[in-house]
Amino acid sequence: MDKPTKTITIKVNGKERPYIEEKTMERKEDLMVVEEREHNEMSSEQKARPRRWRAHSPRWRSAMVAIVLAVLLGTSFGFGVLTIIPKQEREVPASATLKEETIDEQNESRSLDPLSVFVVQGGAFTNEQTLKTYVNKLQAAHFPTLTVGKDPVYLLIGIGLRKEDLASFVEAYQQIGQETYVKPWNVSVKMNKDHRQFFEELITFSTSLFSVKTIDEEQWKTLKTMYDQLDETEKKGHLGKAYNALLAYKQTNEKAAIWQAQQHLLNVLKSS
Repeated sequence: MDKPTKTITIKVNGKERPYIEEKTMERKEDLMVVEEREHNEMSSEQKARPRRWRAHSPRWRSAMVAIVLAVLLGTSFGFGVLTIIPKQEREVPASATLKEETIDEQNESRSLDPLSVFVVQGGAFTNEQTLKTYVNKLQAAHFPTLTVGKDPVYLLIGIGLRKEDLASFVEAYQQIGQETYVKPWNVSVKMNKDHRQFFEELITFSTSLFSVKTIDEEQWKTLKTMYDQLDETEKKGHLGKAYNALLAYKQTNEKAAIWQAQQHLLNVLKSS
């Protein structure tokens, strides 16, 4: 059973009032004030607190799609760059190697010592008309001619590696009354080491064949190997034409072919 509530009465301004009721009313009022204050504080916190996107909101979905697309595009671009760069790295050394080889060939040509040869000189001329007369006379007899220099102009009519190699040429010119003078001639020939060796071999073959010296088949094969190493443009040049003239002499045994070879060999000196 519930215990009876004990009521205390007091006089206020001459009137009796129950004490418990007054106390209870004050408590209720206090509680209402506290609740209202807490409510106001919670409302202020909610206003100050930023809104959060919900997982199912349209803005959140758009943001996630943009992020995924950015990641995919960045990955694709990076993969493409990594694919292209190795290809360029493989191509650059090829380009660099070609450049280095070209420079090496040029340096090799420049580093070669001047080629020392001997030439048969048919005269030194200061008068152009006199020079022209001598040149026409020799060319009509199918002898080689090359003019170099100015004031005087030198007329060259034969080439050899050694002075003694030109003895047979000098004799042939004496038979037609042509004065000769054999002298050394230094010239820097613009060709690489292999072409220069080929040039020297062609000179040796031409002087040897004119002196009726025997050249065995192995020497001819070696000369052909050197010729085969020329490209198509070089085969049409003076070296290639000199080789074909010597080859014609081998087949026909006509000395006119040797003079023709000598002409092309002298032309190499002019082009140097």
